[in-house]
Amino acid sequence: MIATLILFKLVFVYILLSFLEYAGHRWLLHKMSLARLFGSQLLKTICHNHMAKHHKRPYRHSDSERDDEPMQIAVIGLILGLFCCSILYPIDAQTAELFVVCSILHATVAWFV
Repeated sequence: MIATLILFKLVFVYILLSFLEYAGHRWLLHKMSLARLFGSQLLKTICHNHMAKHHKRPYRHSDSERDDEPMQIAVIGLILGLFCCSILYPIDAQTAELFVVCSILHATVAWFV
C-alpha cells in the first residue's frame, strides 16, 4: 500500500515537473510581453538569450554579453520550484520532498544531456 502511494506521488511529481518545464519554456522564455509587463530586465535578458541562441532568432547581441542562459534558467526554475513547494508542503510534506529530490535529479540529467 505504501509503495503504491509513493508511486502515485512520483507520477504526480513527474507530471508537475513536465508541466512546469513546458509552462516555463512556453510562457517565460517566449513571452517578451511578460518581461515588459513586470518590468523585469532579467526576464528580458532570458527571453533574448533563449530566442537568439536556442532558436536562432535574429536578435542583436554585443560581444561583451556573457552567456548566462543556463544560470538564468536555473534561477527561474528555482523560483518556480520554491513556489510549488510552498503550495505542496502544507498539503502533503512527502510529495513536496519528492518534488525537491526529483527536481534536482531532473535538472542534473537535463544539464548533462
